[in-house]
Amino acid sequence: MPHDEEITNLERQIRLELEREKPFVKQPPLKFQTPSALLSFLARLPINREIELTSLPPFLRRFRENVNLTLHDVAIATNVPEETILQFESGDLLPWKLPSSMMARLAAAYRIHIEAVEFLTQNSLQLAQLSRTIEDLDQASVSMSRWLQDIRLEMEAQGETDLTT
Repeated sequence: MPHDEEITNLERQIRLELEREKPFVKQPPLKFQTPSALLSFLARLPINREIELTSLPPFLRRFRENVNLTLHDVAIATNVPEETILQFESGDLLPWKLPSSMMARLAAAYRIHIEAVEFLTQNSLQLAQLSRTIEDLDQASVSMSRWLQDIRLEMEAQGETDLTT
């Protein structure tokens, strides 16, 4: 893909992200008595297999906000530190820099199929390349591939076969 076309695609994706971020009427966050009650609620949601064209961090943030969950509740239920989720959702942390076990727990809680995780992560890699966030594309690609494989293995070990097959 020519560089000008990549820039145009990146600009289009940024405009779409900004459009999706426009405020809407916010409801108070859902409250759950226990972390397991939150996970039970999420487990009843459909599997996210086909997702919009975006990258992984904003997808996770929008999912959490659309389901009306607090960062604190998600952090406790998934055993992923609040600060880590915040860094990840804001794009300050490249996806493959997040421990795979944490991403596996988030993906399982949010019912995100591994194929969707792979698609969103590939988009994250392309954005990182275009924005020059990464210096070595080959090295980042290898890290990303290993990370995705580790997530798949973690999800299978957690018994989340419906999210990996």
